[in-house]
Amino acid sequence: SEVTLTNLLGNIEAYASREGVGALAGVQRGKPAIVVSAGPSLARNIDLLAMPGIRERFVIIATQTVLKPLLSRGIRPHFVTALDYHEISARFYEGLEARDVEDVTLVVEAKANPAIIRAFPGRVRLAQDPWLDEVMGAGLARPLGRIAPGATVAHLAYYLARHMGCDPVVLVGQDLG
Repeated sequence: SEVTLTNLLGNIEAYASREGVGALAGVQRGKPAIVVSAGPSLARNIDLLAMPGIRERFVIIATQTVLKPLLSRGIRPHFVTALDYHEISARFYEGLEARDVEDVTLVVEAKANPAIIRAFPGRVRLAQDPWLDEVMGAGLARPLGRIAPGATVAHLAYYLARHMGCDPVVLVGQDLG
């Protein structure tokens, strides 16, 4: 669609210069992950995420909607995921400074709105996008690493956990019932 193409082209500089997800493949093999989403069960489980040692024992991957609520409770995810098309998603990073996310990496699909990458004050990694590779051509395209595209930001977080080799993957706030 027009929006997807506009976002892809708007992210071409970041796509050409930022790190990819390829280096993350298998790096957490066998380590459990917790994917944190904004569903109702998060409220009754958020205190468990703040327990001492959780960040060391689990890979914590948050959807962008829960990043600031987690940070406000002293919970620092390792990764945050984004793929939303609209610029309003940049609001999830408003007021954050580099020190707030110094050990948090944003993993974003290139089809996400460019405002997201501009707004996030920390480290950003992108997944390979075949269309952008074609636009850039063989001389500029580089291997960033493929990850299954997410239908939702929670899917992307789950696929990231599996890409890194995490097993099992615990879902918190992902209320599918």
